Amino acid sequence: MENLRAPEKLVVSGNVAEQWKFWRQKFEIYKVASGLSTKDPVIQCSTLLHAIGDAGLEVYNTFTFQTEDQKKDLNVLLKKFEEHFSPKQNVTFERHVFNTTNQQSGETFEQFLTQLKTRAKTCEFGALTDELVKDRIVVGIREDSVRALLLSKKDLNLEKLWKSVKLLREVRPRCLT
Repeated sequence: MENLRAPEKLVVSGNVAEQWKFWRQKFEIYKVASGLSTKDPVIQCSTLLHAIGDAGLEVYNTFTFQTEDQKKDLNVLLKKFEEHFSPKQNVTFERHVFNTTNQQSGETFEQFLTQLKTRAKTCEFGALTDELVKDRIVVGIREDSVRALLLSKKDLNLEKLWKSVKLLREVRPRCLT
């Protein structure tokens, strides 16, 4: 996999925490797929600093290290970037965003579901996550007839909701576009 391309440079605009999270995921995949994880730690760190781009390198230049060896430790670098780009979440705000999310015009059911699941990750819902996503779908889905169907079901969970919507779509092909 010598010709495997490193991830695109980190974008540091918009939702930087999400951009970082996604970029790190791509870098972790690249690290394994390219064999980088088996290489010398200095090469690993240099590859990270090259791949992250100019904006990331500027951030790196602001880091302080207790020892020179920490500069050559990929885990230390990743932790420092994590601390920089992913500050502590304001859970109340994140829950507000989640609880005011509604399906938008032109948004498919799958897109709506994915958006809710993504937003729920920052809300610290714990074991209630699926239940709260299900409830938000029922409240925020655009089509009233689908909402009525979902509200009529007893013991509805997220999996049953998904199956109901899927079945309804097979019966009514243009439903939930």
